[in-house]
Amino acid sequence: MDGVNRSVLDGVLRDIASHGINVSAHPDIVLKMGTKDVLYHTRGMSWGSDVRRYTGPAELLEHLPAALDSGPRVLKQYRGNGGSGVWRVEWVTTDAGGSAAEVYMLHGLRGSTVETVTLGELVRQLETYFADAACMIDQAFQPRLAAGMIRCYLAQDRVVGFGHQMVTALLAPMEAGANGPHRLDALVAATIDSSCDIPPREAARLLRSQLAKQSQGAGERPVVTQRQDRHCQEFAGAERR
Repeated sequence: MDGVNRSVLDGVLRDIASHGINVSAHPDIVLKMGTKDVLYHTRGMSWGSDVRRYTGPAELLEHLPAALDSGPRVLKQYRGNGGSGVWRVEWVTTDAGGSAAEVYMLHGLRGSTVETVTLGELVRQLETYFADAACMIDQAFQPRLAAGMIRCYLAQDRVVGFGHQMVTALLAPMEAGANGPHRLDALVAATIDSSCDIPPREAARLLRSQLAKQSQGAGERPVVTQRQDRHCQEFAGAERR
């Protein structure tokens, strides 16, 4: 919720833990597991990308313009999920220069619309994410987002499944007032977890059904594109291991 964080709860849990009472999960563990810092610390590994880390509004204002010069960026708050605190940002024009230059910004929350603001206004809007010594992570926007992403599920040290998830929140056309993806390809919101008990053929049927529902909700003819149908066939033909 807006304006609400774990600061009070974390203080209580730390106090309890200091008296030898086990708490689950300990705030320090939550911080390690629930932060976006891993994107920055692993940026040099094979799955990494151009990732930067800002520790305050002044640093964001100073270094973001150079990052934007290389293309659209995605700014992420230190902790969060569901698209909250995740912003796609790109230049409208740099003619004005400095903090007066205009950018498009789109929040990752469902139903958000593209806004046009100055760079200075963007930084002011994001100031709250630096409270309590937090930071923001800056990633290069990945155009392949429309193809979905693969999640890997672990139980202790064992891989128990994979999921193919279509994440669509930041795929809106970057123009003022745009409010979401306008093509069926970008409207998929289904997750198929290979570790679940649903047979692959049934999973494929559910995926096709989800695609049709998404297209009807967007006022489009309920069709499945060739690319999406290929994904369905891949799920149906997958072998369990």
